[in-house]
Amino acid sequence: MASHPEHPAEPRAPPAPTTIGDLSDDLLREILLRLPSLPSLVCASLSCRAFLAAVRSSRTFRRRFRALHPPPLLGFFFDPDGNENPTFMPIRRGSDRGHAAAVRGLDAFLTRVPHEDDVFPGWQIMECRGGCLLLLNWRTKQLAAYNPLTGALDLVPKLPDDICKGHRGKFISGDFFLVVPDDEAPDRRSFRVVSSCHDKYRVRVAVFSSATRKWQILPWSEPVPTQPASGKYWLLSGRQVSGFLCWSHHKNAYKVLLDTATLQFSVIDLPYGLSGQGHLYRTGDTKDGKLCIVAAIDFSLFVWFRTPDAGGIDSLKCLQFWTASCT
Repeated sequence: MASHPEHPAEPRAPPAPTTIGDLSDDLLREILLRLPSLPSLVCASLSCRAFLAAVRSSRTFRRRFRALHPPPLLGFFFDPDGNENPTFMPIRRGSDRGHAAAVRGLDAFLTRVPHEDDVFPGWQIMECRGGCLLLLNWRTKQLAAYNPLTGALDLVPKLPDDICKGHRGKFISGDFFLVVPDDEAPDRRSFRVVSSCHDKYRVRVAVFSSATRKWQILPWSEPVPTQPASGKYWLLSGRQVSGFLCWSHHKNAYKVLLDTATLQFSVIDLPYGLSGQGHLYRTGDTKDGKLCIVAAIDFSLFVWFRTPDAGGIDSLKCLQFWTASCT
């Protein structure tokens, strides 16, 4: 059989170059996730429409990025003697250009917040959340939410006097809290201000919403109907932790909690040894968002975590502790 000569193969065309348009949004986001910081992500997003669209279209990506790259601490605001406007002390990170640029752009003197010269007292910081300050002017009773980085200022209407209506016995004005939305919220500038008060055994809060521009005064609540409050100052100063506003009883072993999502009060019992020991323990949250209490007693450090029991009722359980001894 005669063999036929093989024809030489035709040269193949070179593959088309890969462009950004060939990458899926999921792949782009995996690449952007490896950027070192939030400023670098902003710069990359503004450099290309495809990058910007990939970032804007996924809240899940933004949550992942914030979890991997939490916003850096720029510095501290503090009151020198409680009589003047707050003072800012920056943290120096010479090798981080993004950090340095943010500090330079910060309104450290709160120049946009209205004030009068030589007025005593001035503005005081009630809380700081999400880079936003909650300020209170004790002379005028004016509240303000201010972001020193963006310059966004929101003057909050004065708290209505009706909050004290219906109190029994001594009326005690409490704390002010700034509640900012999580990353699921479409408007990052929305916020709520919560003001608390109590009489001899009941608690009450008023809530201001930036969306409605109105205060809502909630009914009085009696957290522990069967247990006396034991004194007019029965609640210590509160703290915002992991979606809850928390107040400890000054003498008895329990905390009053307000869920910031449902605005419902509840009570959680504390270990008996913490009765009247508010100066010994602090309330905080774990990295997965669970409420915990840390106490230093003698030479031991105790940690209690809030976990549901077999019946589904939340309680505090001591899971671990460390002991140090002097030699």
